[in-house]
Amino acid sequence: MWASSQLTEKRPAGYDACMCKVRLRIKEVAAQKGMSQRRLAKLSGVDLRHIQRLFHHPDMSVTTNLLGKLAHALEVDVSELIESAPDDPQDETKVPSL
Repeated sequence: MWASSQLTEKRPAGYDACMCKVRLRIKEVAAQKGMSQRRLAKLSGVDLRHIQRLFHHPDMSVTTNLLGKLAHALEVDVSELIESAPDDPQDETKVPSL
């Protein structure tokens, strides 16, 4: 059995034990662009119900393919649709975008 110190030593160089949480900014970016959920769904080819869930649950897991579709429809870089989120949901300090 591995000791925890042995597991740490086996991780790749630069590996950070603290996992970074990511928050989706789809709702904010769509609002900045004046784009409705329905229009975003139509332009991206993503089901309206899925768009609605993404707007209401910005911590959902998504694929890079989906992010690409949404970024293309919103005419932004994928990096504008995600940001680092604080580990503590009560933490009000904003973490800079990725």
